Amino acid sequence: MPQPAVFIRDATGLTKELSLFDSIVYIMSLFSPGFAILLYTFYGPATFPGADLIIAIAVIAPFVMIHAIAAGQMMTAMPRSGFDYVFVSRVAHPAVGFTNNFTYFAFQGVLAGAYLALLNSYVGNYFITAGAITGNGSFASVATMLSHPTTILAIGTILNLIIMFVVIGGLRISKFSILGLQVIGWISLVIALGIIAFSSQGTFATAWDHYFGTQVSYADIASVAASKGLVYGSGGNYLLGASVWAFFSITGYQQIGFLGGEVKRAKTRIVEAMVLGLAITLVVLAVGTYVIENTVGYGFLASAAYLTNNGVISVAPYYTLIDAVLVPNLGLMSFIYVGLAFFIITLLIGIYLSLTRVLFAWSFDSIIPTGFSKVSDRFHSPTRSTILIAILLQGGLILSLYSTAGSFLNLSLVICLVYVVDCTVAALFPVLKPAMFNSSPGIASYKIGGKVPLISVTSTIAGVFFAILAGETIINPSVAGLITPTSLETIAGTAILGLVIYLIARTYHKSHGIPLNLVFSEIPPE
Repeated sequence: MPQPAVFIRDATGLTKELSLFDSIVYIMSLFSPGFAILLYTFYGPATFPGADLIIAIAVIAPFVMIHAIAAGQMMTAMPRSGFDYVFVSRVAHPAVGFTNNFTYFAFQGVLAGAYLALLNSYVGNYFITAGAITGNGSFASVATMLSHPTTILAIGTILNLIIMFVVIGGLRISKFSILGLQVIGWISLVIALGIIAFSSQGTFATAWDHYFGTQVSYADIASVAASKGLVYGSGGNYLLGASVWAFFSITGYQQIGFLGGEVKRAKTRIVEAMVLGLAITLVVLAVGTYVIENTVGYGFLASAAYLTNNGVISVAPYYTLIDAVLVPNLGLMSFIYVGLAFFIITLLIGIYLSLTRVLFAWSFDSIIPTGFSKVSDRFHSPTRSTILIAILLQGGLILSLYSTAGSFLNLSLVICLVYVVDCTVAALFPVLKPAMFNSSPGIASYKIGGKVPLISVTSTIAGVFFAILAGETIINPSVAGLITPTSLETIAGTAILGLVIYLIARTYHKSHGIPLNLVFSEIPPE
């Protein structure tokens, strides 16, 4: 009697399209340099006033670098699209791998839809700033129109469809789209930081007072913020909180793993891409933060952001606004804002690519309908998975506009918990699957002194690091919002749903004479 086929076909149909350079560019799309610097220098000082943002980056640097090595070791052992899902499901148990990955997928997918609305808010910020530096009231009218939920929904939907078609067009089109948009983004960021770096604090203070002194002058902004309740903190807790914020500003280096099956020479290039991509992100975030702090002043950043969040100042003091008041040229300002918008668009393309590969991996293992692993003969892309991601992001966009779902969808905590599971399984890899570990290539099976598995050391350190971040996220609402019973129930409910989906798939295939455990006894084909 012939044995049933383990996988739905002998090859994935995905092509090895990504070089080391392409992989690093992809990592940069998830880091989104301009967007990360904007968020870190705006929310960091206001959320953790008194914490040194540069030191916070230095605190996390060695730990995230170790995690990049550990994640690279996982992918070296199993260089297939799907990243931690493939690794954890083969090393620990398919129920653990799918449940863990499904929880991440659900939260990331829904909250990614909010980026469609967020981009619109930055476009609105552009028109507010343009109105301030030109004195043209019509810009403010456009900003008001753009803030209407119906307008945000319409623009977000159009953008979602455009990105969907780009990704359906295949990895080659996607990677060149990311590269082209990033080139413009990087040029605009270098110009923006250059303007700030070559300006003095006195010059900025004069420029600020010229445009916004009637709201709050530069000299008075700290005292006004204090009168409104801004209190500077100190100590390890504030620094740890800022360090968590620094991590979420640079995270993305590990997601090249989701495209592992499409990276050339993946057994060596993925870990190289993760480490090099992370090194670049750390340097860029630190340099950008230093330049902005040095010219504008830490106290101003903390006070202005705090007063913006409390409605005292009409426009957020992002680095784009800082440039606009220093060099009030509408054309130059527009280019800087366009660069920022392009960074956010590349972030969305990057998220699309990673999530479609997650769906593809589930489908290839027959946990979800196999149609989602169908690859277009023309474009070599998983078309149906891409369409489903578009629907998921559209749902996230609608939820962000017309519900309070964001208050209990705590992606920060989910990421930390998911990585704790990943790192725990990776640390136990040599024990749980000794034959698979010993046959793994290169750095994946390397032993320190010929005895201690390196992956156990790196994964243990990284796992403890993420456990600490998870704890800080829970006890410190400033990190990512208040953790409530509802938010914890949402995380638990999502994980349970993932487990139920897996059990249904296993039961269904067993009833048809196909034991699903056979799939997870092997690494998927390339």
